[in-house]
Amino acid sequence: MSMVQQASAVPLSFAQRRLWFLSRLEGGSTAYNVPLVVRLDRAPDRDALALALSDVVGRHEVLRTVYPMVDGEPVQRVLRDVTPELTVGVTVEAAIRHVFDLETDIPLRAWLCDGSVLVLLLHHIATDGWSMAPLWRDLSTAYAARVDGRAPDWEPLPVQYADYTLWQRELVEADLPQQLDFWRETLEGAPPVLDLPIDRPRPEPATDAGGIVVAGLDADVHQRLVDLSHRHSASLLMVLQAALGVALSRAGAGQDIPIGTVVAGRTDDALNDVVGFFVN
Repeated sequence: MSMVQQASAVPLSFAQRRLWFLSRLEGGSTAYNVPLVVRLDRAPDRDALALALSDVVGRHEVLRTVYPMVDGEPVQRVLRDVTPELTVGVTVEAAIRHVFDLETDIPLRAWLCDGSVLVLLLHHIATDGWSMAPLWRDLSTAYAARVDGRAPDWEPLPVQYADYTLWQRELVEADLPQQLDFWRETLEGAPPVLDLPIDRPRPEPATDAGGIVVAGLDADVHQRLVDLSHRHSASLLMVLQAALGVALSRAGAGQDIPIGTVVAGRTDDALNDVVGFFVN
């Protein structure tokens, strides 16, 4: 049970507020859709799957949260007794292009495509990459239970996403002046955009168009990188970031190269099994 279940208006986390603003700015965008597409080994029991989806949404409050405006500010409003929609008979491509209305739609929908392809679509405001493991684990547990004709037997989560939101605001606001001073000093003089030789102008606004380049490292190179990191008491991530900095510098980016790194944001073990947008 959420510790803030009785709160009338819970603010958004800082990460959520950023995505909420972008959804208002861009309108009907699918840029922050997070699809999970799984080909099952057989056609599922639809009734059991629908009940399992309801079980998971009941377990994780963030999956039944909408984000309306109250007095000019977005808030989290957790809904009760929500049944997520399970749709049958559309293509995967159509499913993942669904547009969420964050003010009225819960941030999870499900489709069965071609009989045995399950598409779970979430909005990023309610999930991140880490969340995929507990989400799928809970759905599998609930489905197995419902096929047996019973509700899932799981321990309640110690906290919910709204608890994290209030904790984050309390912690950050208390330390905000020191945090701002640190980053102002650290980033003073950093280039706003790396000056790289490019073959076409940077679009304004961004189009989200792009490509994927896959590069592999063989086992020998990987082991040598691991050994290098150990010799210098560093992580493999730090070694690869240093290599990226060198590559960008040699490509013409100069010597002052800021590189952003994604962090999980789950600073307490109680958050490990909670679905939500913690990454930063």
